[in-house]
Amino acid sequence: MDATPESDHSKSLMDHQSFILGYRSADVDLKPLHPLPSQIPFIWQVYQENVDPILKVVHVPTMSKVIKELRHSLDSLTPSTEALMFSIYYASITSLDEEEVCPAPAGFRPR
Repeated sequence: MDATPESDHSKSLMDHQSFILGYRSADVDLKPLHPLPSQIPFIWQVYQENVDPILKVVHVPTMSKVIKELRHSLDSLTPSTEALMFSIYYASITSLDEEEVCPAPAGFRPR
């Protein structure tokens, strides 16, 4: 059986969800959606303090090592680790109060 570019492309589409939706999420660059590298350790700390005591999902020492490596380059992320990172971002941010996420400007008083 000859492997033509068309058949290789069709096979790669069948290996992913695009065979239903005609869309390949692997083709999307998610790097611009990550927080700044300087913010990631804070988000991880919030996760450890607010989320991990209630919901044990990750092995904290292993994930700490991954996050230290991540600060140097987001290019080394696998799709599964990237999905896990976005889960951590979401859980951490949603565990914070509104004032912790968006502190009021100096001198601002609610009515």
